[in-house]
Amino acid sequence: MSRIYTVKQGLGGINIVEQITEYSLSVDLTRKNVPLKEFPSDNELMFTAPGHHGHARITGRDLAQHHSEVGNMVINPSFQYVEIGAGLGEFTPHLVKTTPHAPKPIVVDPANYWLMKDVLDYARSLNLSARINKLAEILSKRAAVISDPSKVMLINMTLMEAFEAHPSLEGIADVVIDHGGAYSWCEETEKQASEIGDKIHTAIQDLERRLAKPSGKVICLPPPPLYSYIF
Repeated sequence: MSRIYTVKQGLGGINIVEQITEYSLSVDLTRKNVPLKEFPSDNELMFTAPGHHGHARITGRDLAQHHSEVGNMVINPSFQYVEIGAGLGEFTPHLVKTTPHAPKPIVVDPANYWLMKDVLDYARSLNLSARINKLAEILSKRAAVISDPSKVMLINMTLMEAFEAHPSLEGIADVVIDHGGAYSWCEETEKQASEIGDKIHTAIQDLERRLAKPSGKVICLPPPPLYSYIF
């Protein structure tokens, strides 16, 4: 599929916009010459995607940038892991790499992984710096892993839509992880009202509990100002 890109100058960087889908990749160039050994911030390369009623931020956290409950998790190769709103984070690709014979991880995320890979590959073609090229390569590889049906079961829709389309998700997971992904695809106007925002948070909690087995664990780490919970 052909893509049409526009590169726009932004504050301290550039925005690469795919015109047909309106997906935008912001590239922070203020750290472009920082040594590669230093971890990127989770917004050094960050997508903004049109959601159902606004725009969602799609980040690419390394394991070291996740909450310790996720980043330091001891992986059980017999467990079924489900990640909600994985974005381009490292957790699910890490599962695939370290436990290739484990149950196939499940990702529930409406993000367009195929498009994001194309945009990241285009960003590399601009040759902005060695650091940016390497970060774009890492994120591109993560998009390729998550969108590969031989490695990951990607349910390319929101959490609520996923339950409606796949009732077999009920009670499937030993571990459910959500680092703010489900909430990021909610309606922008609703997120601005704290009372409605609390209702959304409660609805997300209920759905994520339903994903887990009776003995399963849910790790939900939504963005501020909401509270995290682990049980």
